[in-house]
Amino acid sequence: MTVCTRVFRGHEGPVYCGVFEQTGTYVLTGGHDKRINLHNSNTGAHVSTYSGHAWEVYDLAISPSGDTFLSGGGDRTLFLWDVATQRIIRRFTGHYQRINAVHFGRVAVSASYDRTVRIWDVRTGRFPVMVLEEARDSVTSVDVKDEQILTASVDGHVRCYDIRMGQLRVDDIQKSVTCVRFTEDCLAYLAVSLDSAIRLMDSSSGSVLNTFSGHTNLKYRINAALLDNDAYVAGGSEDGSLLIWDLLTGEQQQKLLQHTAPVTSVSVHLKTSGLLTCSLDGTARLWN
Repeated sequence: MTVCTRVFRGHEGPVYCGVFEQTGTYVLTGGHDKRINLHNSNTGAHVSTYSGHAWEVYDLAISPSGDTFLSGGGDRTLFLWDVATQRIIRRFTGHYQRINAVHFGRVAVSASYDRTVRIWDVRTGRFPVMVLEEARDSVTSVDVKDEQILTASVDGHVRCYDIRMGQLRVDDIQKSVTCVRFTEDCLAYLAVSLDSAIRLMDSSSGSVLNTFSGHTNLKYRINAALLDNDAYVAGGSEDGSLLIWDLLTGEQQQKLLQHTAPVTSVSVHLKTSGLLTCSLDGTARLWN
């Protein structure tokens, strides 16, 4: 049974995004108040605040090493931060409108309302090394595995770029897509859309393998996550609840109502399967 074990407060207004650092000991959250907060997930204690954004913070991503992280938001700028010193290492500019989503791996990737995805070398970073411009509307989400970049757009399409092979595959979801997540083996992916549905899609054929429903998602971007070695899907709802589904059967396992406003983000710590939810109610919650 999944239960809420910790509530993180400290933001003034909605919390839009949250991520675990590698060990699961700390969580980062970003919000409408332009700030990023670091909390100890074991004690709930506030550790640090990172200030520098001029507008809302919409997404966060921790580096593989865990000592730096990326943030993006309404000021159209991608920030690279030092976790320990709270200092900004580098700013990446080039987007013309707000940054909706970021990814931090061997390279940094940012997705924007300006319909583009930009790939950055964080070591040099003054200009993007590649710009993907195929989307016809806001790009809302990005996921990266090996040489594949998966993007979601309000134009109703999911695009998978194979950077090594120079190939692009496009799947038509026919509804605005607000989040995409690869399965661990990349054979399938989750697509969250504004018709109150989460679809499990076949990466090769683009066919729908399963659909997860029972939540409300018609207005807000709400991230979803895979947990327990891709055995379950976790997603949020605009009624403030967290839902868990069985990946194979599509059956709803749990519906947990703790937030008092729409859930904006669901993220998972892969080793512990702990979940972090963020909400327009101004809180983030830890679930185990």
